[in-house]
Amino acid sequence: MSEQKSLKDVVETSTNVRHDISSWLRINFEEVIDDTNQENKTEELPLEIIEELSKFSKHITEIEDLTNLESHNISIATSQLLCSSLCRISSENMGKIYNTAELMSNILAEENVSEQDKDDKSKNKKSNSKKTYTYTFPKELAATCLIQLFELFAKDIHSLVPFLLPIIFKNIKKILEKSKHFHALYSVTLSKLLRSMFRNTNGNFFDTTYSSKFTKLSKSVFEEMNNKQIDYPVDFISALIECWTFIFKQESYITEHNNDIMETIYIKFWKSEIAVYGISNDYTRIITAKALAEIIFDYKFTKKVIDLEQALEFYVKIFRHSHSRDVRAGCFESVTQFLTMNLLADSSFLHDCKYLYILQRLSAVFSLKNTTDRRSETIIRWLNMFKSLHKLILPHISEASKTQILFTLLGLRSEESLINNTGDRISFPITVDSEQTNQWYIMLQLDIVELLLLALSSSFTNGLKMRDEVKEQLIKLSISDLYVIRLYSNRVLKIFLVNFPDLLTPVISHSLSELSNTFDNKNKAILSFAQLHGHALIIANLVSAMDKDYVPYELIMRITVFATSFIKNHTTSTNGDLYFKGLVCWILLAGLMNYKDCQYLSTQKAQLLLFWKVLLTHSFTYRNEEELFRNLKTRTHALTCLLTFLSNADINKDLSTQLSYLLTKCSNFNHSVELKSARIDDALLENENRIVQIYLQLQEFIRYDFNSSLLILIMKNFSDPNLYIEPSSSILPSVKSIKKISKKDDTRKEKVLEYTIDGLLRSEDNFGYGISSKIVNEGIIELNSKNIENRITDVPGLWSNNADYWYKTFENEVKVPISRLLSNDSLVLLFGTNSYANGTLYMPKVTTSLIDFSMELFSSVFPYLNSNIQYSLIENLNLALFSKNTTLMRSVAISANICTALYTSLQTIERENISLDKSVGTLMLESIRKVEFNNDNYLTCLKSNCVGLIISAVRRDMEAEEAADFIEEQCNIIIKGLSDNDEPFVRMLNILSLSSIYQRNANIAKFENLYEVLFTMMKDPHPVIHSWSLKALDILLKKHSTMKYEQISTLLIALLNYMLNPQYGYCGSSTLRYNYNFQYNSHYMIASIINTIVENVGPNLSILNSDGLTSFQNICLYLVTNGDLPQQLKGIKIYEKISIFKLNNVLSDGIFIQIAENFISNSLSLGIGSSYFDTTFTSRHELISRTCSIDAALQCFEVFEQLARLQKGNLFFQRLETTCWRYLALYPNYMPIRRYFKEWLKQTPDTLRWLEKLRQMYEMTNGKLFKNISILNYNILIERGVLNLETKEITSELEEKMENRDDQTTATEKLQLSDALQWSTKETILGLLAKLCIDTQDDGTSDKLSSKIPELIKLSFNATSTNIEPINKLGLSILHIILKMFTDIPDPEYAQKSILEQHEAQISSALVSVFHTGSSPDVITMAINVGAEIIYSGILPSITKSRIAQLLIKLLDTFDTDSTNLIIGTIEISTKTAKRKIELAVLNSWAKLTQYSIETSNEILITFTKTYWSILIPLWIVSLREYMILNYEGTTLESDHTRLALYQPVWLNMIKAVSSLLFIDKQSLLKCMNSDELDSFMFALASRCLDEILHNIDNDEVKLNLLGTVHGIFKCNILLQSIFSDDIFSEIIGIFNRLISTGSSSEKIAVIEIINDLLRGYRVTNPSHEEFLAGIDKLYELLKLLMFIISDLLPFIKVSDMQNTLEQEIKITKLEQGILRRAVGVLEENINQFDEIFKVDLYACQLFIIGRVYLSKSVNDLLPIFLPLLKNIVSDMTGNDEGERLLTIFYKSTCQKYDTVNDSNRIATFLVLLTNGFNSFNDEDFRYNVQQLSDNIDADGTSMIIISGLQKIVENVDKFESCKHVMEIFMKELFLIEELPEDIIISALNILVTFSKQVGSIDETKYQPSFLLCMLFICKHQDTLKSQLPTVTAVMRDLAKLEPGDFKLSIQRILQTEYKKNIESIIGNIDLDAPSEENAASVELKTFK
Repeated sequence: MSEQKSLKDVVETSTNVRHDISSWLRINFEEVIDDTNQENKTEELPLEIIEELSKFSKHITEIEDLTNLESHNISIATSQLLCSSLCRISSENMGKIYNTAELMSNILAEENVSEQDKDDKSKNKKSNSKKTYTYTFPKELAATCLIQLFELFAKDIHSLVPFLLPIIFKNIKKILEKSKHFHALYSVTLSKLLRSMFRNTNGNFFDTTYSSKFTKLSKSVFEEMNNKQIDYPVDFISALIECWTFIFKQESYITEHNNDIMETIYIKFWKSEIAVYGISNDYTRIITAKALAEIIFDYKFTKKVIDLEQALEFYVKIFRHSHSRDVRAGCFESVTQFLTMNLLADSSFLHDCKYLYILQRLSAVFSLKNTTDRRSETIIRWLNMFKSLHKLILPHISEASKTQILFTLLGLRSEESLINNTGDRISFPITVDSEQTNQWYIMLQLDIVELLLLALSSSFTNGLKMRDEVKEQLIKLSISDLYVIRLYSNRVLKIFLVNFPDLLTPVISHSLSELSNTFDNKNKAILSFAQLHGHALIIANLVSAMDKDYVPYELIMRITVFATSFIKNHTTSTNGDLYFKGLVCWILLAGLMNYKDCQYLSTQKAQLLLFWKVLLTHSFTYRNEEELFRNLKTRTHALTCLLTFLSNADINKDLSTQLSYLLTKCSNFNHSVELKSARIDDALLENENRIVQIYLQLQEFIRYDFNSSLLILIMKNFSDPNLYIEPSSSILPSVKSIKKISKKDDTRKEKVLEYTIDGLLRSEDNFGYGISSKIVNEGIIELNSKNIENRITDVPGLWSNNADYWYKTFENEVKVPISRLLSNDSLVLLFGTNSYANGTLYMPKVTTSLIDFSMELFSSVFPYLNSNIQYSLIENLNLALFSKNTTLMRSVAISANICTALYTSLQTIERENISLDKSVGTLMLESIRKVEFNNDNYLTCLKSNCVGLIISAVRRDMEAEEAADFIEEQCNIIIKGLSDNDEPFVRMLNILSLSSIYQRNANIAKFENLYEVLFTMMKDPHPVIHSWSLKALDILLKKHSTMKYEQISTLLIALLNYMLNPQYGYCGSSTLRYNYNFQYNSHYMIASIINTIVENVGPNLSILNSDGLTSFQNICLYLVTNGDLPQQLKGIKIYEKISIFKLNNVLSDGIFIQIAENFISNSLSLGIGSSYFDTTFTSRHELISRTCSIDAALQCFEVFEQLARLQKGNLFFQRLETTCWRYLALYPNYMPIRRYFKEWLKQTPDTLRWLEKLRQMYEMTNGKLFKNISILNYNILIERGVLNLETKEITSELEEKMENRDDQTTATEKLQLSDALQWSTKETILGLLAKLCIDTQDDGTSDKLSSKIPELIKLSFNATSTNIEPINKLGLSILHIILKMFTDIPDPEYAQKSILEQHEAQISSALVSVFHTGSSPDVITMAINVGAEIIYSGILPSITKSRIAQLLIKLLDTFDTDSTNLIIGTIEISTKTAKRKIELAVLNSWAKLTQYSIETSNEILITFTKTYWSILIPLWIVSLREYMILNYEGTTLESDHTRLALYQPVWLNMIKAVSSLLFIDKQSLLKCMNSDELDSFMFALASRCLDEILHNIDNDEVKLNLLGTVHGIFKCNILLQSIFSDDIFSEIIGIFNRLISTGSSSEKIAVIEIINDLLRGYRVTNPSHEEFLAGIDKLYELLKLLMFIISDLLPFIKVSDMQNTLEQEIKITKLEQGILRRAVGVLEENINQFDEIFKVDLYACQLFIIGRVYLSKSVNDLLPIFLPLLKNIVSDMTGNDEGERLLTIFYKSTCQKYDTVNDSNRIATFLVLLTNGFNSFNDEDFRYNVQQLSDNIDADGTSMIIISGLQKIVENVDKFESCKHVMEIFMKELFLIEELPEDIIISALNILVTFSKQVGSIDETKYQPSFLLCMLFICKHQDTLKSQLPTVTAVMRDLAKLEPGDFKLSIQRILQTEYKKNIESIIGNIDLDAPSEENAASVELKTFK
């Protein structure tokens, strides 16, 4: 701070004041935030900043011209810095707060605050200049600061309110008097200050005087808006609306209207112009909704003048009397706000069934008196709003409460608070008990039941009886007589049955039986189509959910036969009941098309085609309207079946041709119908709609030759001006967001234009003049998209923010005129999954649906037609586009439809790189430019994008130069249009067209020219031109990443100016600009451009010039301090990119990370924010400080995930910890949250801490997790006066919750159990726990967790005990991980045992507990496999007595029964698929046990398994044969793919078990088959493994497993004859070649092992010379593979590149060394067993390789690998003349390079040659090498080699003369060594003893001299051997035993030397031994003298 200029000096000296002030504010703001984050915080810096800002505020009041200084962004940043500093001072300096507020108040009051007048205040009191009460920048700055000061420190400065109130009213009055005084921003600031003062002082100063003043002011404003059409800033109106709440909350007002307070609010607030305007405007609606919620909350919670029921009845009344979607949306927003406030004030507000109580009271909106005469489309909208409310509220309701609500709804429990009544609201349970039933009540209840079932999954019940009752209740609803109830109940039933799939078969069978019985019954009186339809829908709707583990294939075939047999006999019947039965059967068939079995569809295809052909191609002769109607309905159902078939089947050209013919015939019949009536017209429309949908499915195959006449007819569906022109009941928008804007933008009188897409989207008639429902606010819905997740096509240029608030779901309803109902097309349940989506499955009315699909079909086909047809089609569209024979609104709809269809067509052209003929393109351009409605932003964006796409498509076929000229020509035309026409919206079109042209032609168009045009247009302050120029520039820059740095700096400086200059954006005097920037905020687009620049420039951002970089930093500061969520979020994204590029110190970590944290923490609770200023850097004093945006919070989680990867997690992990756990509790299924946790886990590897944390969270309750939030909210309520501490009944309950009591009662404990986290949160926690354990195991640090084994097992037990499948699986996974991690860790007390043995009982219990009712076959299968792991882990004290082993044994009994049912405990398996899956799991487990026991030679386990081999082997063989049949032959019963899937996890283990048994006990297999059958069987298995290797060539794990299996088979040596046949062998070699070339190290080693198997097996099975010769070429192929592996690692052995690679040093990894060692080892093992005639050649080859190794630079690393091979070669070739000659050549060629070989390798080489018989050493070689032996005998790296080598030499002195010669030389050298280590001396002595034995055994005369050598050696080193006397004694005894006589003579000779004393002492020591037979000789030695 001290190094900077004062802010006052900056203002006085700066040439760019705004820029320099911004830099000063930014630097100090960063210092304050950084200082706050430090441990040693000081007050010096905040105090200095406060002083500086005070001086600055005073100084600017003295400056007359502030044009270059004023900026609202500077005001906001100043206020943030000031208040952040004030929040950081201590209580001793709290006076600074009041002084600062007083200063700002005086500035606002235009008092003289200059420094020089301080001392003469009284003198100058009356000499002040006259107060103007108009806008000045100092006053705006002061007002801005005061707003935030009152939000933060109201209790310290409330005494200033009486002083400020008259000033504020005078200022507002003055600026409203005349237009010249009006200043939009200042009016907003003053109104916000007024609201902030009232709100934060609880309206205590809002007395009668000011109430009347405010009322007068407010009414005059609204009157001017209504009568004079004068517009005001929306924020000004919002603040006025909020101020009204304080009038209504005054005690006096409540007292005055106490008897009818709610009626008064309804009339005085809701029905007044205040709410009428507020609720109808998009930007004041949410504030109006909040204001209403706060009034009602105050009445209920604080004043207690109403109760909850009255509050809810008030909302019902509002809703009942609303007649537009915007009012209804505002009503629901207010309800949500009200409920949220109650929940924050009382955490028990939604406990138990309280939400159901709320829902029951709100359901009165669906009473008969309110829904009578209402269209179903309207009521469905209401239901959708309720559903949106549920989705918002349900995450905040505990799982236990959700369960209670569900049980109450379904009649499984009763709730006293929910009183059932006579019909004005819903009653419980859901019933359809009379004709008077209100279907809307039932649908309302079904919606929440659906959401509850989705949330609770199968966790809500363990009782069979209870779930059966739920099933019966839902089935009853699904066959209701009420059509709509049937449809919606079917959806809910499906969700329920997906949660309980074991009920699928009973439900489907029951419905099929009901249908069958009804069909068979001849009594027509009992036929109820409603029930038939209901049962058919149940079956058809459930087909897509049919899990083959639960629903047998036989049942599917029964349904198929039932439906097809009837249709076959009555395909076209329309008589009586046959018609209804036919519809039912077509519904069944349509559903069956969704069966997930490709083989099923292929088998049914022929029959279905026949049905369709009979029904659709033949003309139908009808006698009356009813017959025709029935035929059309049947056709529609058949077409639906066809559509569903196409959605699931594989389509080809032939099939599409057949179907196209059928459709043509069908369409011709429709056009031939002459009978006209409403019913027939609707039926024909439905039929045509299906035909278009089917064409859409076939378009890929028919688009090139699509019938143009048909396409013209289809085009008319969405473009005919004569259609859909009936009067509309639309209510034109009262929101003045679409305006005709003149260049004179200072006016406040503006004309509202209605003819726009926005106007259509707001219409209330559910028709929208025929506009497509594909057109939505965010873009265009793709109906035929393959990507179901994202079906919205963006329209570049459309202005959309990067985050949505929680209330978007309600706001979207305002702009969706077309309702989608399930009853519009109920069959969408069957075909809709793959054809219509984007969040809503249901379809609009058939008229709109036909428009939608016609547009989609046109867009799909148009790009592929020839140019003549395209030209003709565009001409036809032009006729519709420019027709004058229709209404203007219909023209808007036609323009929207056509532009949308053309845009999506052009997108396809761009995506598929298709060209467009120039004539067609020119015509399209002319058409696009002639489209009117220039003020329609949506249309403008569509048109501009079409321009770019058309130009791109036209130039695609041009040469480069011609294309460049064409694009330049088009750009010049547009630029000329910019200069010729200054109408803002026309300019907007031209600007966006330029950016679109560049976007699609970036490699051709001239960037600089376009950039200059856009840069110039940005300077225009008109809001339309300025904002959209910025948007166009952003589009331009996204496609251009190579701007000059000077250009970037200039742009950044300009952008900062646009952000700060009040002539641009919303921060000025113009109301027009203020309001326009609400929707099209230029500051947000500046943020987007900055983001684009950072993406483009990347790390080079730091090299910009100082002005450019500083401008960038200043802009980023303003983005995050202004409180605007989209800008702040964009700022966070910019910071993320800066971090990715490692640009440290460019942006402050603290500021941006805290902003992101604040987003996350403030979005935990729903609600509309009440703070005008961002509270990130200050403190929160509101229940809801900022509006919740879950979307923004999730984006911040993604940013933090990325920052964690960048090692910045330490900046936020700790602070964010509790908050992110709360998010996981509320929103466990959001992937960004899950990914954040995974990254957090990865980046903070504190295993024990994490484990403990996860365990605690698993057992956490919601109350405990959210306790601190409740405490904070409680304190805020007290601070704001919402809670009165003196009122005990209000606070007692809350205080009890806040206290941390140790003495928990039983009731509290039960509450905690019922308040547990939801199951999906626990699932995530268990997933994290499993990942933690796996990571720990991979790191090799499993022992860290050994102390936590009990906790892990307990968690596993809890998971396996639940009835939720995903959690069961995670529990078993954790158990599996425990076994893998800890089995091999020894018990601390009993090292020979596993640490898991003491936990065996708990582990077994955890596994057994998963076998409970409802466990799925997948879970059982997994449990069986884990059970096998427990057995072979060795932790069971007794295998045979263990529960798990007994379970596996008992499961073997299942193979003895033919029953399709399998019972395991309380679990009943009823399908063949599931039974077979479990059977295979049992066989797999036994296979693993058998294989493991044999591999590890575990006798106990072998004994255990061997008992059952006689049972298992046949079963394994049968299963493997079945698997092979399915692979190669197939069946026709059920999809082979389904059955094969069962074998995929198990077949390899079974093969391994069989091959293991074959290896050790072939006879056990021969009992089941003869030898030939066994060979064929094993060969087939091996072949299958090899095939699978090829199919999984990219899957290393699978390949390795398969290779291991092949190795297990080949090592048994039974397939060699087959393998070595020419064809098969060549295929095997090919596979191995590929694996060697591309495989991993592990795969190469596996291949080497298999090669070894084949080499060894060939030798064993072909021992004779003739047999061996027969396949020698095959052996050479195998050896060639080994050589390929070696040469790949050692390129210097290749002749082709020998010299180059020889001179390079080769570094091979440990894995590669392992490969090389094993390959060489296989050569060593096998070549010496070859026939003699091949050995020499092969040995010569190997010697060549070893020689190249000696010559290479990597010799010292590689030689140890090859020495064993060299040893083998030398030993085998000795005695062979040719071999010895080769060895001699080898030695002579390599010995010259010995100087490059290190000592150990050189010595090892000599010893290998010497000890294996090489005899070509010369004397020099002997001397040199022996010298090396003696010199290095005590060296660390060589001593062991030398000692071992000498031992070998001694052993071979009798065989090889050279060994004897070396020993002679070495012994001489040995005695020359003066000192040796003790261990070397002992080793050398042992060698001498061995030598004595060897030479003595050859020649007894050699004993005496050899004895002398030993004794002399002992004597020489006697001093060193003192500690080894027992060893020396033992040596002497051994020598004495060899030849006692010679030993005595040797002793005598020694005694005559200088060693006499030495030897005597040794003999003396020998004497000390106890006498024994062994000592006899030594005893006699005493007499020798």
